[in-house]
Amino acid sequence: MALKFPQRLVLGTTALSVLLAVVVSIFHWSYTPKPLSFKTEGLPFLGANSAPVEMVLFEDFYCKHCKIFNESILPEINKEFIEKGMAKFLIFPVQVIEGSKALANAAIAVQKIAPDRYFHYIQELFQYPEDKALSNGELLEVAEEVGGIDLVKLQVCIETQNCLDEVEKNLSLIRDTMGHRVGLPALYVNGVLVPTTSIEYIRPYVMRGVPR
Repeated sequence: MALKFPQRLVLGTTALSVLLAVVVSIFHWSYTPKPLSFKTEGLPFLGANSAPVEMVLFEDFYCKHCKIFNESILPEINKEFIEKGMAKFLIFPVQVIEGSKALANAAIAVQKIAPDRYFHYIQELFQYPEDKALSNGELLEVAEEVGGIDLVKLQVCIETQNCLDEVEKNLSLIRDTMGHRVGLPALYVNGVLVPTTSIEYIRPYVMRGVPR
């Protein structure tokens, strides 16, 4: 036998549910965590330096979700926000997954040697399977394919791993907020950590920083 609730009670419960949903929604979009501050001066970026929104991405070259982000979400960010002057975009390589430290070291070396080729080099690294271990020679071959990178200087940086301190500093930045269970890719919009699974989740945070 089906249970029958009084109509007034059903209506009251429904109204209360709707009210709670509205309150939760308002709180979600009005609450802004205290933003982090990153030292980005002098680092290469995509977009205009005068853009009102700064987007900082932390990623590991062996991270499959980072690879997906670069292939599917980043092009949308570029088209919707970077090309329109709303945002500038920076990438901080980190090593969370075992074996990816050499790639992060090489990427930061390119950042220092040839800043204008940095993003091209990163995109080429993500063309390889996330479990592919690249040798020093292969890291140099990627740079040669990208072009415009001093291979002699890069070889020294790769062999001496003299950018590993930068890799560790990048990781410590997000561990300060995430702890040791770091989730990647980690995208910060004007210092606020945001979801990365869809452009739909990212858009409201970007638009919040764009002057009306």
